[in-house]
Amino acid sequence: MASYQFGVISTVTGAVGLLQSFSWNASGTEAVAQDNLGEVAAYTIYDKQATASIEVVFDTTTTLPDVGDVVTLAGVPEAGSYVVTGTGTTESNTAYKRASLTVKRWLSASLPAAVTT
Repeated sequence: MASYQFGVISTVTGAVGLLQSFSWNASGTEAVAQDNLGEVAAYTIYDKQATASIEVVFDTTTTLPDVGDVVTLAGVPEAGSYVVTGTGTTESNTAYKRASLTVKRWLSASLPAAVTT
């Protein structure tokens, strides 16, 4: 029998609020070598990365992480430290203030030692 997940079970250390939505994706850069007929003779994926988009109901007693800060993700295929690559907030007269974070992690080498802001 099939089993289905209800709600968000992933966690984010430093998410500064009630986790509302979470999406996680993995990608890489492709390199293709073609032969004399234009057919693919070799194919490599390198620079593998994981990215996530996170939305929370913002806890106004906290501070939104800055771009370049590091947060920790759990409950995802590649759990660990991710660098914040974007932040934002949304306010409405009919809803609580929300904050969003986008984060990235390199899968082959984790976070580069040279991550600085």
